[in-house]
Amino acid sequence: MTAMPRAAVFHPELRGGAGSEANAVWFAQAIRGMARVTLVSMGPIDLPGLDGIHGTSLSRGNIETVSLPLPRALRCRFDALRAYRLGRWAKAHAGEFDLLVSTYNLMDFGKRGLQLIADVSYDDGLRRSLHPPAGGLRSVL
Repeated sequence: MTAMPRAAVFHPELRGGAGSEANAVWFAQAIRGMARVTLVSMGPIDLPGLDGIHGTSLSRGNIETVSLPLPRALRCRFDALRAYRLGRWAKAHAGEFDLLVSTYNLMDFGKRGLQLIADVSYDDGLRRSLHPPAGGLRSVL
């Protein structure tokens, strides 16, 4: 019998109401029957709470979690530092997983992985090329 592949799904924070979290929880939900899934995030991971918000059933499945400490100074600012800390953990543990997935922007795993670009606000030109402004008065001026 072949062992199930291991997948790690990375998201900066899985705190509840943010829309981008749906990417992480639904991806984990979708692949949990095909792989042993580990959700990795900064701060606490409340699977029953995420299930209630997103309509998933992760708390009743074979989902493992890794919750990295989130220092108080990084809770409301310094997004890049949060991502750096999560990325360091990902790189250090990449060899433990067959599939690595970042569900919120780019992450250097040190090996190939899937990257979901969820927020391109760091590059306004790229953001505008992917999401051009709606029509209206400004588009004709």
